[in-house]
Amino acid sequence: MGTTAFSCLARGLLTGKVSALTSLEQVDMTKRATMKYNDGIPAGSRYDTHSISFDRVIKQLKSPEGQEQIRKVRELTQLAESGPWFSSYSMIHPSYCSPELNTTPQALALAWVARNPNTSTVILGVSDVDQLRENLQALQVLPKLTPEIMDKIEAILDNKPQPPVSVLIES
Repeated sequence: MGTTAFSCLARGLLTGKVSALTSLEQVDMTKRATMKYNDGIPAGSRYDTHSISFDRVIKQLKSPEGQEQIRKVRELTQLAESGPWFSSYSMIHPSYCSPELNTTPQALALAWVARNPNTSTVILGVSDVDQLRENLQALQVLPKLTPEIMDKIEAILDNKPQPPVSVLIES
């Protein structure tokens, strides 16, 4: 039985473009138009144009747990965009550098989901053709997800599920 994955980009968080570190009111329009990853809420994004609908999500991102999620997305963004991979983990293991993935955080996230052997379908939620093109870049990232890259992702996320415990009871 396969798994159908939806909301693979965590409502946009894993695109690396959304951060609640800065409220919209604190950022002038010229800066919002040129925001890169994790600089706040980009102009024209759903979080901007439908901010009332995303109020609960934005508040959650401002919490300590949300800030930790954003920190992890920043590290994943570094891994996606280039190597070497620098983080607290690479400081402990300095030889742990990645080849350049040369991709976007969303393509890395979608490829990671698709790489899971239990995933049979990945549902893409896009608003326009450009987002579809960006998401389809995940197909180019899939062959780059070596065991070493997967280990780096798991080290950043630090949330890998443990396999179920099997107990054999003999009678």
